[in-house]
Formats: sequence, C-alpha cells, structure tokens
Amino acid sequence: MMKRKQHFWLLVAIFVVNLWVARPGMGLVVSEVMYHPAGAGETLEFIELYNDRAVIEDMTNCAFTNGIEYIFEPGTKIGPKSYLVVARDPAALQEAYGISGVRGPYTGRLSNDGERIELSNGGGGIVLSFRYDDERPWPLSPDGAGHSLILARLGGDPDEA
Repeated sequence: MMKRKQHFWLLVAIFVVNLWVARPGMGLVVSEVMYHPAGAGETLEFIELYNDRAVIEDMTNCAFTNGIEYIFEPGTKIGPKSYLVVARDPAALQEAYGISGVRGPYTGRLSNDGERIELSNGGGGIVLSFRYDDERPWPLSPDGAGHSLILARLGGDPDEA
C-alpha cells in the first residue's frame, strides 16, 4: 500500500513539474504582423506579440529563430494582457505610428510570399510557431496594400487564415 501511495505522489509531482515547465510562453500569441507594407519598403515591417496570461512573461534569452532573427535583451518582459512590438526599423515604425517601446531591429525580413515564423526560448525549445501566406484563404489586403494581418481571436490558431 505504501509503495502505491509513493508511486501516486511521484506521478502527481511529475505532472505538476511538467505543467510548470511547459507553461512559460504558453500565453504568447502573435496578434499582428505587417509583412508587406505599402510603399515604405521593408522599414515598417513588424511583429506584435500579446501576453494572454495574467502574469508577466519574461522574454530574456527568447529569440525569433525562423523567418527573422532577433534575440530579446536580458530583462525584456511583457506585462499581463500587454503587447510588445518587434520591428525591422524601430525608429521608422515609432515615427510612422506614434508608438513607443518598439524593440529591434531584427535581421532578415518578413517574406512577402508568406513563411513560418518561430520564437524559441533560451534552451532552443519552440515557444511559438505560426505561418502566414499571401494567397487565399488568407486575406489579400496585407500583401502590399498597407494593411497588416491581425489575429481575429486572440485565443485562436494563428496558422488559420
């Protein structure tokens, strides 16, 4: 009987630890992507992240590792229910839209034809992966017409058009 109780509590502990380890990054969603700005070249490209959780998300050592390349500076945090924007040219984006706190610059560029973007943690594990496209069923207006892709439901699947 004692062995069964120990075995039970060991399984509970493993489950709790796995839940805790898997939790970081789970609240992050890509809420907006400007991959093909109208007329401005690539300077106004950006990715907006949203922290859907009620706790601060520490982005230290996280990095965009597929599509674009950007490593978040130590101490970078996204507050609960808050946004963080990473831009190819932060100064140009801040001037064009009047927003502050834009991170970047990232290297590379967002493909005008669509691609997969991945955000990884410090250990190399993928925290967030999504793709976008410039062909139907995806909306066509973000492809050079000055519009961005916006996730319709923050809890939705960003891979779906």
